[in-house]
Amino acid sequence: MGMAVGVDLGTTNSSIACYHGFRERVPTFGKPNAVPSVVAYLDDGATAVGARARRSGDPEATIGSAKRFLGPGYPAVADSFGPAVLEVVRGVDGSTRFDIRGHRVAPEAVCAHVVRALVDGLARRVGEPIDEVVVTVPALSTDGQRRATREACRIAGLDVVRIMNEPTAAALAYSLDRPGQETIMVFDLGGGTLDVAVVEIGFGIVEVRAVAGEAHLGGDDFDRVIAGHLADELSGGPGVDLRQDPRIWRRLLEATEKAKVRLSTAARTRVSVGLGGDRGARRVGTTLTRETVESLTGDLVAACLTTARRALAEAGLAVDDLDEVIILGRAARMPAIRAMIRTLTGGRLPRTSVERDGLVARGAAVQAAALRGAVCDALVWDVTPVSLFARTPDGRSTAIVRGNTATPVTRTIAVPGRPGPAGDVVVVEERGDDLRVLGRVLLDQRSARIPELRLMFHVDADGILSASTQDPDTGLELPVPIVPSTGPNGGPAAPRPRVGPATDALVLDLTEA
Repeated sequence: MGMAVGVDLGTTNSSIACYHGFRERVPTFGKPNAVPSVVAYLDDGATAVGARARRSGDPEATIGSAKRFLGPGYPAVADSFGPAVLEVVRGVDGSTRFDIRGHRVAPEAVCAHVVRALVDGLARRVGEPIDEVVVTVPALSTDGQRRATREACRIAGLDVVRIMNEPTAAALAYSLDRPGQETIMVFDLGGGTLDVAVVEIGFGIVEVRAVAGEAHLGGDDFDRVIAGHLADELSGGPGVDLRQDPRIWRRLLEATEKAKVRLSTAARTRVSVGLGGDRGARRVGTTLTRETVESLTGDLVAACLTTARRALAEAGLAVDDLDEVIILGRAARMPAIRAMIRTLTGGRLPRTSVERDGLVARGAAVQAAALRGAVCDALVWDVTPVSLFARTPDGRSTAIVRGNTATPVTRTIAVPGRPGPAGDVVVVEERGDDLRVLGRVLLDQRSARIPELRLMFHVDADGILSASTQDPDTGLELPVPIVPSTGPNGGPAAPRPRVGPATDALVLDLTEA
């Protein structure tokens, strides 16, 4: 049997780690163990991953940030990326596909190449085969996104033994070196998502109190805002319009990302972009200041602050209850983000010595070792980040599970029978201000003869939903399929529920998918 490892599948960069014991760890970051999440499909049918993909790949066949497209449904984010060399299209089932020289490639297949490159690199380094992984996902990932992440690992030839929320994995790794009890906030601003978790650690227990986040708020969004400003500033010359040419726009985004990094330690920097593919082609450039960047991205930083405050509120804690804030994600290195955390905590936190690259992958590796039976005195209690509701055939809507409920959890609802063919139970997922159809529980004809069917919903430790019921003839528990919705983003948007006091009953007017 091969080794089990932890994989942090990121939007911009991905990393891997293994765990051999309390003291001995393979470093998470290093050339064999971390790669940019970029895949290039080469002319000879081969693929390149990471830095090589960025250098040698054809822009029309090079994919980055594929993680943002995981999950059923064609996401609205696909239409907000600005000019793109690579065409993003809808698949026959409404899902997202990348058009590569006339061939449609699923985001899961792209992510599988990234995971495989990580696993192969680490396997060569440690000299052992790898066949199982604990993979991390953003805390606000939907059921469909979690399933898609698992599918990406399966395509890569790996068995996923656990799906962990990224801030939970970071808290687990951090807790191993802490002697006492602490309440911490994990603030993870990556390339595509923002996760904020409030976690209590100590005495071998990692308990997540609450999570909050934004599914489409990350470093990519900061880059596009800044690049849009630069495009307007540099498009004044004759024949220059950086927004219209997808290749130039891509170069501008790359130059913007590098400038953003330099502005973390400098007050100003020079940004230039070539207008053609030749070495001697004309370039345009300008000076970009940190002050300008902070002015342009002020709304995004404010959204980060709002999310952090929401996490604290949902945990039922005050800022003074925090012992530490752990900052993760390359986008979080911006001075404005650090200043925002200091504003939140009244200047007490964060202590930058606690910022740890690779913490998420290491935490996933610890969980992988524990599931393999390694000695590890950390017990992890996570929560489900989204609320789930069920609409029964009689039109009633009932909460299956509320957001920030500890997992795993099982909830039983009553489904009244009725004459004639039984109707389906519609499952709705609420994430922030988003309310959409997750899928349908298909009930067979026998359920129509039962006065009241007991339908059990299970949210497992991976945050994935399943359903079961009792066979009316044998009394045995049988799994019931949940058929995913094929509408955009996993299902059509629906009005937010009105929740009555001290009850799980909801008034919900759902649009049929």
